[in-house]
Amino acid sequence: HLISSHLISSHLISHHTMASRIVPSAPPGRAGRSSGRHPNPGTTNMAPSSTSTIGTASLAGANNVTPPPKRSSSAKRSQLPQSQPPSKASHPEMTVDKRIVDELLLICGVIGSTATTSTSTSTSTNEGDDNDIVNDNNRELEKDQEEPEFIPVTDCLNWLQDLQRALRRDSDTYRPIGLLLGQWRVVSQKLLPLVVNCSYDSALVLTICKILVILTKPPAEEARRAGGLVLDVKSGKVDDGVIREQIILRDNAIAQSDLLMEYKKIFVRHPTHHYAFKSNHSTKASKEKQTQKSPKQQPGLFSIFTSLLATPLSKTGSSRTTTDHHTIELILHLFRNLLSISPLNTYGSSEKARESMALHRELIVLMKEEMVLDVLMVIGQEVERRENEGYNLLLMEILHHLLRSQDPTDVALSAKQTP
Repeated sequence: HLISSHLISSHLISHHTMASRIVPSAPPGRAGRSSGRHPNPGTTNMAPSSTSTIGTASLAGANNVTPPPKRSSSAKRSQLPQSQPPSKASHPEMTVDKRIVDELLLICGVIGSTATTSTSTSTSTNEGDDNDIVNDNNRELEKDQEEPEFIPVTDCLNWLQDLQRALRRDSDTYRPIGLLLGQWRVVSQKLLPLVVNCSYDSALVLTICKILVILTKPPAEEARRAGGLVLDVKSGKVDDGVIREQIILRDNAIAQSDLLMEYKKIFVRHPTHHYAFKSNHSTKASKEKQTQKSPKQQPGLFSIFTSLLATPLSKTGSSRTTTDHHTIELILHLFRNLLSISPLNTYGSSEKARESMALHRELIVLMKEEMVLDVLMVIGQEVERRENEGYNLLLMEILHHLLRSQDPTDVALSAKQTP
C-alpha cells in the first residue's frame, strides 16, 4: 500500500511539472483576429510561443492586405502587346541615307546655273509719245525675249555620271532617290535645260538620256499591285496594322505614278515645242508678239534626241559598232518609257482618265511633228536586217503603247484608206 501511494504521488509531481512547462494560449483578441472566431475556453493551445506568434502574424498580415481591383476586359485588351503603326522606318528601302542626300544636293547644285540673256530689238514709231500702246507692247516683247539660258559647269559631264551612278543604287520597287529628285524638280530645272542649251555636246546629251531612261522606266510589278490595292476598312476583318501597311505601299506606288505623269507632261508641253500646241484663245497682241520674235528658234526637245539616231542608223552591217547599237536602244527606250506612262489608279475619276488620254494623244502628235514616227517607220521596215534584229521586241512595245487606246478595226481600216 505504501509503495502504491508513493507511485501515485510521484506521478502527480511529474504531471504538475509538465503542466508548469506548458505555455498559456494566445489572448482571445489575437486569436479572434487570426481565426475569425472566438476560441473554445475549454481547449488548451499546445503550440509553442514562437510558432503561435509567427502563425498569427502571418495570418493577420494576409488579412490586412487589400485585394487587387478587378480589371475590366477593355483594360486587359489595352495591356496586350499591339502592333506598332508601320512607318517608313519599318521600310528602310523607302528612305534615302543622309550621305546620299548630301551627295545629291552637291551634284544638283553644281551642275550649272541659269543666266538671263536679252536680245535687243529696234522698233521705230512715227508718232512719238502719242502711241503709248505700241510702247507697252514693245516693253512686253523685250521681257519675252529675255530667255533664261542654262550654263553648265566645266566638268558637268562628270557630275552627271555621278548622278547616274547614284540612281543605279536606287530601289527598283520603292525608288526613294527618284522621288527625292522629283521633289527637287531636277528634270525640269536642270536636266532638260542642259539638253536644250548643250545640244551640240552629244556625250552630255547621251548621259542625260541615260538618267532620263532610269527616271521614266515603268514601275515594278510590286508597285503596280500596290497601286491597285482596295483597302477593306469597313468590314473589320482585316487588322489595323495590315491596313496601315497597305496604305504606305499604295501611297508610295501612287507617288511614283504621279511623278511619271508629271515627267510626261513636262516633255509634251516643253517650251521648245512651241509650234505643236497653241492656245485657241490667244489675243491679237499675243499673235503680234509671236510674229515679232527673233527668227532664231531653239530645236524641239524630241528633235534633239531624234538627231542622235542619224549617225548610228546610217551605218549598216558590220560598220555599226556596239556604241551605235547602245545609242539606238537608249533613245528607243526613252520613247517607249514616255509612251507607256499611265496612271496606276484613277479611283473612278473620269476627269483624271480623260486628262491621261488627252496627254497621250498630244504625245503622239508631238512625235509626229518631231519626226519620231518617221524614224520608227524606217527602223520597222528594215527590222529583218541583221543589224536591226535586236530592236524588234522594243519596236513591238512602242507600237503597242502607240495604239493601246485605238480600236483594232479602225487601225486596219485606216491602212486601206491611206492613199
